[in-house]
Parts: sequence; structure tokens; C-alpha cells
Amino acid sequence: MERGRLKFALYDNNNPVKTSFISSENNEVFGVSGALTNGEFGFANELGSFEKNFKKVSGTFSYFSFGANAESVFLANDPVGSKQIFYYDHDDFFLFSSSIFWIKEMLKKFGKSYQLFEPAAYMLLSMGYLLEDFTLIDGVKKLTAGKCISVKNNHVEIAQYHSFYEDVKHHQLNKDLIHQLDLLFKDSLDHAYSFDIRQGKSHLSTLSGGLDSRLTLMLGHKYGFRDITALTFSQGYTDDETVARRICEDLKIEHMVLLQNGGSYLLDVDTPLILNNCSVYYFGAAQTYNISKKINFDSFGLAHHGGLAESSKGGYLFQENHTEPRLDKRYAVSARLFDRIPGEILDNIFKNYPTDEMFVTYNRGFNAIHNGNWMMQPFAHTTYPYMEANFASLAYSISPKLRYNARLTIDWLNTNHPDLAKYPWHYGIPPTKNQFKIFGAKVYNKVVRQFTNSNNTYIPLDYWYSTNGRFKSLIDGVKNELEERSTFLPNKLFKDIDELYSKGNIFEKMLCLSLVRSIALLFD
Repeated sequence: MERGRLKFALYDNNNPVKTSFISSENNEVFGVSGALTNGEFGFANELGSFEKNFKKVSGTFSYFSFGANAESVFLANDPVGSKQIFYYDHDDFFLFSSSIFWIKEMLKKFGKSYQLFEPAAYMLLSMGYLLEDFTLIDGVKKLTAGKCISVKNNHVEIAQYHSFYEDVKHHQLNKDLIHQLDLLFKDSLDHAYSFDIRQGKSHLSTLSGGLDSRLTLMLGHKYGFRDITALTFSQGYTDDETVARRICEDLKIEHMVLLQNGGSYLLDVDTPLILNNCSVYYFGAAQTYNISKKINFDSFGLAHHGGLAESSKGGYLFQENHTEPRLDKRYAVSARLFDRIPGEILDNIFKNYPTDEMFVTYNRGFNAIHNGNWMMQPFAHTTYPYMEANFASLAYSISPKLRYNARLTIDWLNTNHPDLAKYPWHYGIPPTKNQFKIFGAKVYNKVVRQFTNSNNTYIPLDYWYSTNGRFKSLIDGVKNELEERSTFLPNKLFKDIDELYSKGNIFEKMLCLSLVRSIALLFD
């Protein structure tokens, strides 16, 4: 499509749920890529009109519009940034795409030079994902969650149309508040599961056995959506998988269990990196992609899962009260190179977030946990009922003391859905806040693990490295790949990668592999 100096193309994948669209009227063009589970979009070419549109819709989407004069572009993604948008803005030259690789090709086509952004490389080597709006290409940025871009008269303006931050309004928990939260979650599930029915599809819901996926699947079933198939991927009879099997047996629903033993799914490095645009290291991505490509999605609608449940579960809280934003090894793969990320960049990032929870939500949550969503996008759209605006707004307004360590979720289950709370959770006991029960269960589980070969959720990478020759060759080959790019990499970065690989554990070696292959994909 061409409008004056603007050229636009929309490429859709083989997703069986076809909801992406372009609408053109009075020379005004707008469109959505993704799935709207509730409401409809109209034309919007500035922040105010888009905010009005957004209040009427929910779903997973990216949005664009061309103004009637063909000299303006408006772009936005959904509040959690589930659909990536990248852009380049320099010297009256503006590019945008859902693929950083297309951006790279257009920069080459138009003779624009580009190079590695070294701080982003250190982010990947530390956190395992990129922070804020940075990419590995200097000058190419990513539109962060809940933001929009307006390009008019060669002027680019970025604005935030939605924020998940809420002032604390609720310092005590009561049945009315839990009931209100429950109703809003019911609305979220209803939007998502009803979408499948309108598409003439069955429901597919991931089920790990944990609280988040348990609520998503079991409440959907409880509210009348019965044509559900549960999807569990596991290393083979872990505690979570055993719980998932029991839940499906009790509900009498279909259950797909796909095992990932042996580590062979880790042999494909490039495809996961391409799908996440080299923004997250490939380890978790490879698992989800390997599972997704084995499923026939033709009969299913959306992929429903409990990802990003931290709004209510408080999983991104460091303690019972909010603290200042900071990097923390709890949310990193390796802390060895933290100090290589420039302090001024971190300071500029931190000042965008009022609390530690918001920093982790937008960075680890939306920039890393989305990896599962991005791996599924060639096959299915995904939904996040915990992050639908109305539910998340109420959840985040509840005191962190009440949400810390899943306290709110446990109260919610035991108050409104005790039938869901009867299944084991951490340490093999049902969800509880009783510290004596938790301590006793911890001790018991530790003793059992010492005297048995019981398998829990551990992924035995070191064992696979010693027994899977192809995986060992892949990891051992990082040295050679690094040497091949020694003249391209800054000397300090080259030495740091080499040292991290030589001294690091298997996860750190995989960080090095991810960065080296990302550099090959983007710059070779």
C-alpha cells in the first residue's frame, strides 16, 4: 500500500485465527494485527482518540493508522506490548516494523550505517533480556508496552496511553474486595474464552499445576467453558505435571502432555532468536517453540495461559513494601557483568518507574516473559487475563503487603474457590499462608530429596551436556563462533564474552551462545 511518500505492507502468518485487518475509508487507513477479544477499533491518529478507542477494547494487538493527508503515521501496541514494534528515526528517515530484521534490511537498502549497541549486549549477557526500549542495533528502538508513536510533518512523538501503576488504595483485605477482584477476573476470562466460541474454535489452555494457570483453566471451566484442552510441557513427571494430570482427570478434560527430555529442543538456536527479534536469550524460547510447532492449532482459538499473573500474585515485589527500582540477581541469569551496563543508562531507565514492582513488571515481565507468546505467534495468538486493564488496575491498587508471596491469590482461592485450592502447590501442600506448615513442608521435601531420586522441576542441563553429544558440540562451538567475530566486536566485549563463557555455568554459556548467534543474525 502506498500513500504519498509512505509505503506500507502487512504480512500475516498461518495462524488459524484470522483477525488482523486493514480498513480504509475517506483515504484514512487503519488496521490491527492480532486478536481483539472485546470491542472494536476505529480510526485514531493521535493520543486522545486512541485512548478513547482503547477503553472499549481488550485483546492482544498492534495498531497503525495513516492520516488522510498521507503525511502522518500513528502506531501503538497493547498495554502489555505483546506484539513487538521496532522503529528507526534519524534525519527525517523513519522506519517501523514488527521485525528488527526487516529494519536491518531497509537500513542496508537505503545506505544507512548501523552497528552493535554495546550496552544492550551486556544487558543480554546479564539479565538474559534487553531492558526498556533498547535493541542490539544502535539507533533502533522498540516501542514499549502501552505506548504510541505519532509521526507528523517529520516530527516523531512518543506518548504513554496506559500505565499499570496504581496508588495503593486498599490496605485491608475483605470478602467484598476479593469478590470484586473475582468478578473482574471472570470478565477477563469471559472475553478470552468467548472469543474462541465466536471463531468456532475449541479452547487451549496451558496448565503447569501452579496457581496462575490453575485459575485460568479451572475458572474458565467452572464458568461454563467446557470444551477445553489443557497443554502441559514438562521434563517428565515433575510435581507440577502430576498436579496438572490430576486436575484434568477430575475435570474430565483433554490433556496434552509433551515431554522435553534429552535437551534436543535446544539445538535450534536461530529460530527462537528470530521470533523474539534477538531481545531474549534463547533457552526458554526454544522450549516453547519446540512444543508449539508440534501442535495442530487448526481446531483451537487463542492460547490461554497464566503468564504475567504478578499483578495479583505479587511475584515482582522484593519485600512487603515498595522499594526503589534496581537490578537484582533474582531476575537475572548472571550477575557477573552487571557493572558493565552503564550507570547513566540504568539511572535513565529507573526514573521511568515509581516502584521496583513496576520496573520489573515492564522489563522482566513484558520484555522477557513474553518470550512464550512470541514463540507461539506463528501458530496462535495468546491472552493474559491477569493483565486485562480493569483487573490489573484493581490488583495493583491493593497493598503490596497483602499481595507479597502470593498472599492475595491464596486468600482469593481459599475464600471464593476452595475447590481449586485443594490441589498441592509449593512443597507438595495446598496453598497456604501458614508459616509453620510451609516450614514443615520445606524440611520434609529437603529430606526426601536427599534420600531419593525424586524429580521436581529441575532441568538437568549439565546432564544433557554430558550425555547429548549434539548439545555438547553446540555449546563447545561457541568459542569458534566468537573467534570468527573477534575483529567485529569491541575488544573489551570480546574478552568479557570469552571470560563469561570460560568460567560460567551452563546457563551463562547459553547466554554467550545467544549473543554470538544474535550478532551473526543481525550483522554478518
